Amino acid sequence: MLYNTGHKFLNFIDEPSQEEIYNCPHYFGCSTEEIKKNGAPEFLLKILDQFPWSGRPNVCQIRPQDFRKARPPTDGFFWHCDNNVRLKNGGVSQTTNVHDFRLMSISFGGMCSTEFINTPWDLPNFITDHGGAYHGSERLMQAPFEIISLPQNQIGEYTSLDFHRASPVSNTGKIRLFFVVFESDDVRGSEWILPSVREQEGK
Repeated sequence: MLYNTGHKFLNFIDEPSQEEIYNCPHYFGCSTEEIKKNGAPEFLLKILDQFPWSGRPNVCQIRPQDFRKARPPTDGFFWHCDNNVRLKNGGVSQTTNVHDFRLMSISFGGMCSTEFINTPWDLPNFITDHGGAYHGSERLMQAPFEIISLPQNQIGEYTSLDFHRASPVSNTGKIRLFFVVFESDDVRGSEWILPSVREQEGK
């Protein structure tokens, strides 16, 4: 199968204010319907409305990340492909079809970008052949490849065949708001809403 050929960069979205991000709950594995049902902030609904949804079932991970003083623990800092979502009960819901996920991502705040490998690789279908997601092995990562970064405030669309990571290079001084959303016929989330940065600070 040919990897690293499905990513593309789409429309830009105006960045929300730091105060809006500070007050934004952390939505982990929620559909857009669940987010709306739970009284999401108006700015967040406006952002979600600007994603080019196709109408299939979707799952959203919307994460405020506090980079004000230092880089916080960040998921996806290693090269990997996405084909699952963690659930509230500690389990994982995973697609059985490498072509099922249509993924989109965007980040606001200018703290950390998402990087994609831009060099096509001919590799096995790791979902069906090995029963799970694929992470870049040390041997694979030693091969020369080109990296491109998704600009801040711009939607990136990609597939389960696109290797990507959170950039190891980051800034500090602001709160980042990071979205990973995907449409899937196989996978459903598990309504999981976590505290905002403000709530974590007890304010």
